[in-house]
Amino acid sequence: MKGVVVGVKVGTVVGTVARGGGSSKGRVTKRPLPPRQSPAPPHVASPPPLLAAIASSDLPALADALAAAPGAPAAARAPDGGSLLHAAAAGGPAAAGALTALLAAATIPVGGRGTAARTARKTPLHVAAATGNDDAAAALLAAGAPVNAVKASDWTPLMAAAAGGHAAVVHTLLRGGADVWAVNRQGAGALALAARAGHVGVVRDLLAAAATLAGGGAEGAASAARLAGVRATSGRTPVFGAVFFGHPRVVRVLLEATAAGGDAPEAHRVAADGGGWTPAHEAAYRGQAPCLRVLLGAAWRAGGSGAAAGVLGATDAAGATPVDVADGGGGGRACATLAAAAAADVVAGRRLDWVDPEGEVRAQDERLDSSADLDHHGIGVATV
Repeated sequence: MKGVVVGVKVGTVVGTVARGGGSSKGRVTKRPLPPRQSPAPPHVASPPPLLAAIASSDLPALADALAAAPGAPAAARAPDGGSLLHAAAAGGPAAAGALTALLAAATIPVGGRGTAARTARKTPLHVAAATGNDDAAAALLAAGAPVNAVKASDWTPLMAAAAGGHAAVVHTLLRGGADVWAVNRQGAGALALAARAGHVGVVRDLLAAAATLAGGGAEGAASAARLAGVRATSGRTPVFGAVFFGHPRVVRVLLEATAAGGDAPEAHRVAADGGGWTPAHEAAYRGQAPCLRVLLGAAWRAGGSGAAAGVLGATDAAGATPVDVADGGGGGRACATLAAAAAADVVAGRRLDWVDPEGEVRAQDERLDSSADLDHHGIGVATV
């Protein structure tokens, strides 16, 4: 009889089956598929001897590698495009010996920049600053590393250390002559970067450095106040970043520095960006009630109801006040309730000491003294 073709599932072949016969002519033969094999693991090259010695802090191996190829360190590159000094600067305290050995070899430019996109033209000092490696930063500076070198977007090592909250490195860089006034391509300096990250200790240290460089006293306090008022390309001062990210302690320190410098504090607190948006608008809109309390309380202590009214009544380019925009950014109703209650008390002429109780205590017990608090805080600052 004529056979019919049938399909067979995966793992077999298609065959012809004879109707009514017992012949094996049309028998289907199953052929198992070959076992599934895992792909071979990618080949991972061993790091060059110099990099391996740095990574493991193997100083004898590093010495041998340096002796075997004296010219190799200058040309060697880490996987991210950095030099051997970049790799050692990122290695933390364990790599301190390796860094010292490389600097002693004097074959790698101490201010050399990384070549790959991932290094963003960083110098080894940028790497040490960003990772908080104070020993490496000090060693690089002693070897002549440029303290104010800029990487991509015009960041200096001081900006990298301040943004990361690495106070010890900040002190080392300031002693080495770091420019506390330098700004990056967005117009933000080390103070603004520390403020937005909430590093209150670093904020104080940078303000103190500005005061020391100006000679301390009244001139120093005025210099610190000017630093606190530096505007980025957006028109925003450091206090905006502190408010945006919800750091009321930083807001307080910045406002105190401004007041100690003789600037009209109520004017500073309503200082607007290019669109008329004030720090109080920012706090109210984003639901940052603790920051709004600091802003209102400081205005009240500085100028009474009139100053507080200035904060609450400031209008942006669209004519909106902080009360109008309160909690528009999804921060709940805390700021709307706070702003409405404060506005009602201002209109009624009632005291606003309830707004920021911590600020009231500080005003009585810890009043900022420009000569003591904004001079150097024990930080040695290069004045040349």
